[in-house]
Amino acid sequence: MTFGGGTIDFDSAIIIPIDLKIFPEDQIRSRVRGQWSFMPSKIALFLTRKQRRKNILTGRELKNQLEGQTVMGVQLLEYLMGLYKDSKNHIPKIWFGKTIFFWGTIYQSWRGEEELYVQYLYFDTERDGCIRGYRYLGDNFDENSFAIISVPPKYVKLPEEDSKEETESDDQIIDDDGLDFL
Repeated sequence: MTFGGGTIDFDSAIIIPIDLKIFPEDQIRSRVRGQWSFMPSKIALFLTRKQRRKNILTGRELKNQLEGQTVMGVQLLEYLMGLYKDSKNHIPKIWFGKTIFFWGTIYQSWRGEEELYVQYLYFDTERDGCIRGYRYLGDNFDENSFAIISVPPKYVKLPEEDSKEETESDDQIIDDDGLDFL
């Protein structure tokens, strides 16, 4: 990645669309909170084992499985959008063509507590732009639905795709070089 620096406040107020609201009880408890120094080496794209095996999960199932991960909120999305507007070269090439979800902020529809949404960003390689939107947690999430998370400084490499060796981890992290880490 070619960018870095800056501080993001994950407790700062965000703009909430008029038809959505945010409730503390809907949030993933392990999400990143407070002041966070942005460093590319501290973020990764994340898939659960079920997603890697091309199993489809509902957003509610995935939300439950992400509990315990340090998921990032929409404050990071806003930061990335600013970088992208400055120069698309600031966005890692491996992120293009992927849908990246910011599970650190869960929205609820004004229609009721059963209607939860998560915001995403998709860097479109064909149109040379990015698409921002919301996905309903009743929808399906697959191997192309990455959560963006904060990661510890050390990683353990997972076996190659062709390897029959299994790991004890249920999860996969893909860093900016496209390598798989536990």
